[in-house]
Amino acid sequence: MDIQTDFTPKPGDRVRYQKPPGRIITYVWVICPDCHKGRWVSLVQFKALVFTGRCKVCHTKLAKKTFWRGPRAY
Repeated sequence: MDIQTDFTPKPGDRVRYQKPPGRIITYVWVICPDCHKGRWVSLVQFKALVFTGRCKVCHTKLAKKTFWRGPRAY
């Protein structure tokens, strides 16, 4: 998702974004602890207990390295 802002976001900055049907969603700027890339994450996702802050690429790398077993033959 690409949210246009008129400022350089810092970790923890919040922005309210209105979707076309009229819903207003709050997003939080988060930095990945592994690759240090920033991205906007919805507030609901940010408050989840399982939220680690990792981006999709870093999360997949960690999963493959630690507990992913791959396809199973039956």
